[in-house]
Formats: sequence, structure tokens, C-alpha cells
Amino acid sequence: MSRFHSVVFWSLLATGIVWGVFFGVNMSPGIYTLKNLAISAVYVVYGIVLGFFWPTCYVSLASFLHSRLGKSGEFFLAQSKSVQKDMVVAAVTGGLLVLIYFLDTADYSFSGVDIAFVGVPFLVSAFYTYVECWSIKVAGRPIQKKAALVMLGGILMVTISAIALLIKNSSSELSVESSLFLQVSVILCGLQFFLGDTLLLFCLSRQQAHFPPFIKDFFSIVVFSPTGLTSRVASKVEDTNRVWQQHKSEAATAFNKKQKANAKKRLKDSR
Repeated sequence: MSRFHSVVFWSLLATGIVWGVFFGVNMSPGIYTLKNLAISAVYVVYGIVLGFFWPTCYVSLASFLHSRLGKSGEFFLAQSKSVQKDMVVAAVTGGLLVLIYFLDTADYSFSGVDIAFVGVPFLVSAFYTYVECWSIKVAGRPIQKKAALVMLGGILMVTISAIALLIKNSSSELSVESSLFLQVSVILCGLQFFLGDTLLLFCLSRQQAHFPPFIKDFFSIVVFSPTGLTSRVASKVEDTNRVWQQHKSEAATAFNKKQKANAKKRLKDSR
């Protein structure tokens, strides 16, 4: 199974990056001035960034299925169940869309945005979910806003740029290859952000921080990381969980002391 995951991961990474580079080249202006070269470079980098979502989304989806099958513990089983309906609705919607176009006798026009709009609700939901995270406090303490702002900015940037390019596609300004790459990438970006943000919201709501064991094993065994980045991130998450539990314990102790003090005061006043 690890060999299968490895083949799929590297195949998606290669496909996404190579296709992303061609996407950037195809989006480039025809006249090679200094300004147009800069625009071309931006499009190529943007295409590569979108390409990276192809393998990472696969890992997130595999982790979700692993959790839903109960192989990642009770915490992640409960989290996967909380988003199961959204995933099923998206899968059925995508399947019906494919069936409609398969049975339709007319030629499909890639200048539409219907494929991409399977993923747009995930992007919107991810944005809304991240906003929800801001209002949650862990043991009465607000979460740090700096990291949240970075992630929120990333979601906004991908969403706004994707919509702008989809408008171009709707106007038949993109080639068939660029259109297909963009629309598939929007779906994968939406799923990636949605799965990540719903997991974050679940952790904050439960006031428990845990790193998905499937993802940790994936980047330790299936796709080896020489820097050990995933292991360090997982360790940092567990450290955060210990801090949260300590804060909860301190908050509970303080609450109990306050309750006892109030009880003593009421007893004294009644006498």
C-alpha cells in the first residue's frame, strides 16, 4: 500500500507542476517585453503553486478516508464524521455532472466554469470556517491571530485569483489545456483548504490539538522527508495540546476556587 501511495503522490506532483508550468506559459503575453516577462513569471509561479495542491490534496483525502474507517483513533473518527455529509454531497454532485456530460450528445465547451464550481463552495466554506476559528477561545484564551491571518490571506488570494481566471475562461480567453488545469486545481485547492480548516475548527472546538497520524506516517515512510519537517510539526502540535490541557486545568482550578469563595460568602451572608 505504501508503494501505491508513493506512486500516486509523485505522479500527481509531477503532473501538477509540469502542467502548471505549461499553464503559466500559455497565459503569458505574446510580446516578450520586460513587463510581459514579469507577468509570465508570475503566471508560471502561480501555476506551480496550484500544481502543488494536486499531491497534497490526495494526501488530505487519503487521511480523511483513513480516519473515517476508524484507523486514526476516536478523535479523528469523530472529526471525519462531522464533514462526511459535505464530502458525500460534493462527490455525488461531481458524479452527476460527469454523468450529464457523458450522456449529452453536444460537444463539451471548456470555456465554462461548471467543473471548477464543484470546488468553489469548498473555498467559501473554508474561508467561513477560518473566520469561525477566530471567535473560539481555548480555556478562555484567544488563539494567536498572526498564523490565522497568514492562512486567511492564502485562502483569499487563491479564491480571488481563481475567480478572476475563471472569468477569463468563461470569456474563452484560455486554451483547453489551461482551462482544464485551472478548473481541476480549483477543486483540489477547495478540498485541501476545506479539510484543513474543518480539522482546525474541530480541534479548537474540542480544545484538543492532534496531528493526523496518517499524514505523519505518510511523510515519514511513504514520502521520506530528509528534514524531518512533518515529525517536528507533529511534535509541535502535541506540545500545543499539552499547553492547552494545562490552561484548561488552570482555568478549572480557578473556577472551582471562585465557586467555593462565592459559596462561603453566601453562607456568611445568610448568617
